[in-house]
Amino acid sequence: MEKKKAQQEKKFLEVAQKQLNLEVAASAKDVRDSTKAADDVYHKFLNDYAACEDRIHKKWVQLQKEQENLMKMVEARYKKDQDVIKDASALHITGLSKTRTACKEYQAVIDRLIFRAQEEDNEA
Repeated sequence: MEKKKAQQEKKFLEVAQKQLNLEVAASAKDVRDSTKAADDVYHKFLNDYAACEDRIHKKWVQLQKEQENLMKMVEARYKKDQDVIKDASALHITGLSKTRTACKEYQAVIDRLIFRAQEEDNEA
């Protein structure tokens, strides 16, 4: 009877060991699958993030080029405007000078007409 009991215990332990091994193997597989799924999600995130950062960097480079072009255009326009302002200033001074001369000549003509009118009044 003791022998039978020992065999039953041995058989129970063997069945329990097999069942435990199956459960451990299933749990290990679940852990591996979950780890692989998490790794896949993480790698996809990293790839997407890197691609997004690359697009952002490309936009910043384009923006920098546009800013450089804008600065060149502004500098060229400023230089051109300075030349125009210089020319306009010279023309303005010339115009003022001619206007002053014309005003003096006009005043001289008026003074002569007044002088003649006075002489004619004196003669009459």
